[in-house]
Amino acid sequence: MAEVLVIEDDSASRDLLLRILAPEGHSVIFAENGAVGLKKLAEARVDIVLTDLLMPVLEGLETIREIRRLQSNVKIVAISGIYSDYLDAAIALGANATLRKPIQPSALRDTMATLLSEPSAGGSSRTAHRKRYQSG
Repeated sequence: MAEVLVIEDDSASRDLLLRILAPEGHSVIFAENGAVGLKKLAEARVDIVLTDLLMPVLEGLETIREIRRLQSNVKIVAISGIYSDYLDAAIALGANATLRKPIQPSALRDTMATLLSEPSAGGSSRTAHRKRYQSG
């Protein structure tokens, strides 16, 4: 399946994501903030990044901007329980999809399946593949 980097500062959310992703056969790497996430992204081959938007040290929107600058082909899912403007901003900065907290397992599974079935594409053609997936 996929190599997934989860950038999330909340341990309960990390546990939930692991309980959803691991049984699907995904390998999961964790980072507690965007700065650590960028370091781990540089060290491992990652197919999909799941990132929270509000975190200490390096928040999610800046993390998405940096990921897009460094690796244009990795798929990014922005996750947040906050205002939809933040989720819209995540899409504008390069996220392929968004999910609202609390994460529904079926929504995450569907999002992962959809993103993994899409070809990786750099540049502006990827814009057509960006979608918002709502849970809850």
